[in-house]
Amino acid sequence: MTDLEVGVDELQKPSVEAFFVADHADVVGGKVYVNGGFWSRLQFPSYPAVVPHIAIVAALHVPARMYQAEHVFTVSLEDPDGHEVAGFKAEGRFRVAASPDMELGEPTTLPVVLPVVGLTIQRPGTYIFVLRLNKLELARLKIHAMQVPIVQQLGFMPLASPPTEDDA
Repeated sequence: MTDLEVGVDELQKPSVEAFFVADHADVVGGKVYVNGGFWSRLQFPSYPAVVPHIAIVAALHVPARMYQAEHVFTVSLEDPDGHEVAGFKAEGRFRVAASPDMELGEPTTLPVVLPVVGLTIQRPGTYIFVLRLNKLELARLKIHAMQVPIVQQLGFMPLASPPTEDDA
């Protein structure tokens, strides 16, 4: 098999162009709009801790041979011991087709945003989001949950003025 044949074969497989978490994300008109994206650390003073809301973002490369069929994608979460976190699994279905302006055989990039509300992290450690398409694992994303001390923020306090004669 030549390098060119391997390259063509690889183009016919689904893949992931991007996979990350963000504070907020949305897909509008085929574009992903992101606020606070591409982070990998969670810091809490105690555990279990609840992450109020995040967005899991993926850009899926869908080859033309997969058009006109229903596909299922899932995102699961593994805990620091490598076990799936019970109660967390995001799933979606899609079907794509070529638009009239595409060339024959041209792949599609499908942006996906999964909003997550109230994710509970049981303890510090490395958690892994796992993205699958039609049960085939495509990507893994590590998130490090760390326990940090509570740091009290002190506001600006002006220095005391020396006493004056009026103070006496």
